[in-house]
Amino acid sequence: MPQHLIKLSVGTQSPEMLHIWQEQRSYMDDEGQQVVAHVTRNRPKREKEVLDGGSLYWIVKGQIVARNQIVGLEDVESSDGKKRCALILKVPAVETFPKRHKIFQGWRYLDPDNAPDDMPKGQKGFSEMPAEMVMDLKELGLI
Repeated sequence: MPQHLIKLSVGTQSPEMLHIWQEQRSYMDDEGQQVVAHVTRNRPKREKEVLDGGSLYWIVKGQIVARNQIVGLEDVESSDGKKRCALILKVPAVETFPKRHKIFQGWRYLDPDNAPDDMPKGQKGFSEMPAEMVMDLKELGLI
């Protein structure tokens, strides 16, 4: 079973800003797949499960709003010589139904049962609605 991660997207105000940020920093990997590297302090110990279909879920303004599939983990060195881990993420991010989540530092493991559903592809209207309204409709079982 895949293991997901969850992380705060610092300074991001919307899923659109996350898409722009990732697009500007993305590159083509050796397999011709568009990816972006996100460097973190710690390497996940559950590497095998993370790479078995896991995603990095993004918190924006107190809500999980998007995810990127994790396609690789690479050891990198920071400018001050410390070891870090680059999460290699498939681009573009997939928007999810907004789900409230508390703010924290770093990343955490996210139980797949607690991960929000993906927004239906081609579904118009949800991204224009206030996130609170989408969450309320989802909690009421109306979407």
